[in-house]
Amino acid sequence: VPGGTTYVTSWLALTPEEKYITGIDRLIASPGRWFVPGDLYVAIIPTGVAANLTRDLGVPIGVGSKFNVYGLNLTVIGLLNTSMPIALNDLDGESITPRNTDTGIGLQTGLGVAHYGWNQIIIIPYDLATRVAAIRPDIYDVAIKFNNSNVIRSAAYDLALGTQIDIFYSTESKVSIIRPRSWFSAVGTESMLPAIVIAALTLLNMSLGGVYEKVR
Repeated sequence: VPGGTTYVTSWLALTPEEKYITGIDRLIASPGRWFVPGDLYVAIIPTGVAANLTRDLGVPIGVGSKFNVYGLNLTVIGLLNTSMPIALNDLDGESITPRNTDTGIGLQTGLGVAHYGWNQIIIIPYDLATRVAAIRPDIYDVAIKFNNSNVIRSAAYDLALGTQIDIFYSTESKVSIIRPRSWFSAVGTESMLPAIVIAALTLLNMSLGGVYEKVR
């Protein structure tokens, strides 16, 4: 807000299913709600952001309030109570808020990477973020929840074999990590194949020549 104290520096785009992973919907103050499938031009704002906007604009900001950002007319459907002592961290220990790649100042969690604080963000539906060019969401995390805990470990290893990223998984309150590493890189081998074949034939010819000399 120009001339005010409200500074929102980042978006956090989440899906309706996020509540099954982190339980973030528990932090929504009544009478607000979490996202549901089909939500688009809506937003959830932290209570600190709502308080700052109320002070700067001189009108109460809460559920049902509308505001415009990047040309988007968004309706507030919930207030996120960030004062509640519930940690919203991923399995790697990092906050689910966006990483602060600009100044490196903010929440320091898990791997020591700086994240924006809750009072610096606005939460919007992921579907909306993918439709707005000005937002251009970067996918930092993808979470999968299994109904059968017995398949979690094998599924994590299958994912690790098919990707080149770290896979975190949790079973019985224990967090483990799989870090795939390549033994070697075969990229460009096809261009070296003719030279390898020529070298092999040369060595074979030299070997056969030596054997012939000895026999004679």
